[in-house]
Amino acid sequence: MFEIEKNIPLKSPRHKENHYRYPFLKMEIGDSFFVTCKTEEKRLTFSRVYSAAKHYQDKKFATRSIEDGIRCWRIA
Repeated sequence: MFEIEKNIPLKSPRHKENHYRYPFLKMEIGDSFFVTCKTEEKRLTFSRVYSAAKHYQDKKFATRSIEDGIRCWRIA
């Protein structure tokens, strides 16, 4: 059986936290940032950056896998 609890604040969705983790709003065209990650983490890191960038429909971003991580550029 589950216990019913009252007055527990609702935490914001996790994906919104990822948007603020990366500097998308501060970037101008031609700017980039680098996310360090291990080879086994690249797919997950790339997915997180791509998903967060997709949120900003008025801006365009490109991401590439680099030897030690992922780099994201603002292209438009």
